[in-house]
Amino acid sequence: MQRMLETPSGASNSKLLAALCYLRHGNLNVARQLIDDVIVNDPHLIRARMLRVEWLSRSWAPLEELTRAINDVLRIQPGIFEARNWLQKIRQMQAAAATSASPPIPAWAPSAMVMPGMPA
Repeated sequence: MQRMLETPSGASNSKLLAALCYLRHGNLNVARQLIDDVIVNDPHLIRARMLRVEWLSRSWAPLEELTRAINDVLRIQPGIFEARNWLQKIRQMQAAAATSASPPIPAWAPSAMVMPGMPA
């Protein structure tokens, strides 16, 4: 991460790498702070917004909030396949929940689709 600081956009990339590590190791508060900081300082950096979606998922955010975050990703870069896939999965989950009297849907994790083999 120190070497990244010497490159253009290095601070943002370094923070995103740190946020990813914190996110994957369960330190959600630190990850959120880093992700928010990158979004404030580099609002068009799509990776930060995609990490925000993952953070929301791991934080058990409501599906409506996840949907808004995914739409935010698509607003900036409409062609992202993963985001469109996430949105489709959320809509399927919402439709299933609306027609079922079963227990609530568990948290949805986009990282399972983006990085197969990584623990959710």
